[in-house]
Amino acid sequence: MSATLFGQSVIGGILIRGIYGLMALGLSLSWGLLRLVNISHFALAFFGAFLVYQLGMTNHIARWRRPRSAPGLA
Repeated sequence: MSATLFGQSVIGGILIRGIYGLMALGLSLSWGLLRLVNISHFALAFFGAFLVYQLGMTNHIARWRRPRSAPGLA
């Protein structure tokens, strides 16, 4: 395994752990404050991810390219 692939895997793992952590934090906050399990919390998160994926595929936006309309973004 090359160093580049290893670095990308580590960064990807950290990012996905952050996303799952934020989703778990939202679920635990709704349980802690309302004493109600919000089952639709994860469904809405995955629907949002699916929507972003579909918009990216229909507009032919690759993950590794930044949009030309936002030149300041990396």
